[in-house]
Amino acid sequence: MKRVAVLSALVVLVAVSISAQEQFSWTSLKGRHLQVTYQNGDVVDGVLAGYYYAFYQLSGSPGGTYEYDGILTIVQPETGMSWNVADLGNKWPYIADDGIWEFLVDDLVAVELTDGLQVGGKLTRYDAGGIYISSPGSAVNVFYTYEAMRSIRNIDSEKKFLVAANMPMKTAGAEGGQTAAAPESPKKALDAAQGSPEEESLTSLEHTWFFQLNTLGVIQFGPVLDLGYMVTDSVAVSLQFRPTALGLLTYAVSDGTPALYSFAVGPSVTWLGPVANGEAIGSRFYLGGFTAFALGGSSDDSEVGYEWEGDYAYIIVASSAGYRWQTRDRFYVNTGLVVGGNIVLWDEWWYTSDPSTIYDSESPTLIVAMLDLSLGWTF
Repeated sequence: MKRVAVLSALVVLVAVSISAQEQFSWTSLKGRHLQVTYQNGDVVDGVLAGYYYAFYQLSGSPGGTYEYDGILTIVQPETGMSWNVADLGNKWPYIADDGIWEFLVDDLVAVELTDGLQVGGKLTRYDAGGIYISSPGSAVNVFYTYEAMRSIRNIDSEKKFLVAANMPMKTAGAEGGQTAAAPESPKKALDAAQGSPEEESLTSLEHTWFFQLNTLGVIQFGPVLDLGYMVTDSVAVSLQFRPTALGLLTYAVSDGTPALYSFAVGPSVTWLGPVANGEAIGSRFYLGGFTAFALGGSSDDSEVGYEWEGDYAYIIVASSAGYRWQTRDRFYVNTGLVVGGNIVLWDEWWYTSDPSTIYDSESPTLIVAMLDLSLGWTF
């Protein structure tokens, strides 16, 4: 029986040790008594008062400020829990506060997300909501929230940092001046870093393609459909398509009934202004311009004997300005104004009874203003 009891005790101790290693976190140990042994034999003792990007602090007697490098073991005497840093391997959290982000700015990093995906690139900046990473050879900064990350590793030094211990209390960022609220509790921070199912990853330019529809086009010169790509977080290019015959104003300005095949298609470029809080996405002003090739036709058979048909081709040049309403969701709304004009390539018509005789309509160049109320979706 004694042997069974001894074996049971050993099993419990091993289980506690394994559990302790798995649950190691500077956050959970803050305010608790620790004994830290270094590889050179030094032992420091005290209550964990704080932890920073290059050192940690113990209060009490003697207390003091100590470095992470060289730690051999950490023991919490009251519970008997202990951690061997060598056993933790690259899971050892070298840094445990918001100083990690300033430390890693402009470095190549590898990020492990809570959904298991791995992403990498240069950490260009950070703010109260998360970090921005640019991939090699790309000018696009991809935004990742702190809640979406499990760990981040400096590729050059191979040091790996657990984000559970790094939820930003203050995030001055590369430019300084911003302050963020602390997480509600250490448990919430740990749940986020361990992939809590209640937390969802929020990104910005991870979704760089977009689809956009100007809904007011149905009462103007046809709905405008855009399929585009965000080249950077402030420049978008797209291909526009407008079925002209689906707009009410098309019928109002046409001499006859517009042909259903009438359309306009062409490229567009949009510049998006800076977001107020400095993040990659959000509500902001925009300016744009586009050109399009318009092809269509019309006909009129209201008078017997004078039935006619015609076709036309224009080059359209226009500019736009407005305001984009957007959060970190994939959905956005544009409200603005579009002003442009057309260059007539040809505008001809003929009587259906004599199609070989073609007349020139001599259509003037028109300047047109339209309202923009576009619904957009990024993917």
